[in-house]
Amino acid sequence: MSAGLFNLPAHATTVNIGASVTVNNTINVAFTPMNLGTISATKDDAAGAEIATMVLSPNPATAPVATNGATSDATMVVLSAGSPATVTVSGAASNYALAVTLPTVAVTLSDPAAASADTFTLDTFTKYATTEGNNQTFGTTTDATGNLVFNVGATLKTVANGAAPKDLYDETTYTGTFAVTVSY
Repeated sequence: MSAGLFNLPAHATTVNIGASVTVNNTINVAFTPMNLGTISATKDDAAGAEIATMVLSPNPATAPVATNGATSDATMVVLSAGSPATVTVSGAASNYALAVTLPTVAVTLSDPAAASADTFTLDTFTKYATTEGNNQTFGTTTDATGNLVFNVGATLKTVANGAAPKDLYDETTYTGTFAVTVSY
């Protein structure tokens, strides 16, 4: 008796499986503006003018520090402390290090009503993460829910732009804007 081998047809089924991806490049960012507080200030308009400064730390636990020019021809006194800008990021990837770019050039603060020709400059921008569990000077990693909160501080400087050797700044509110970029 001979045994025969049979090739049985294979039963095969082909399925088409769908694939999709959703792209969301938007990072939600909200902010509260920087408030440099209230100061008394004089500017030195002489040749080789001195500059007075005030450092507003991004760390809310650090008080602002004002420094006069070498001979006090330029002065700055903090009358009431302000607060750093606060940036709130939401909707980002969880536990992800974001790129945060602060300004690298000085910003001018001027009188928006143009009643005063006086100006200040704002530069040396710094950041400080305040998201719980992420308190660090340069921390930019989101928390488990994709949120990040950080403050921005800077240095305010007097500017020489008058004729007198020592001149009081006009009493008004000086304003300006600066850009902060948050990206993946």
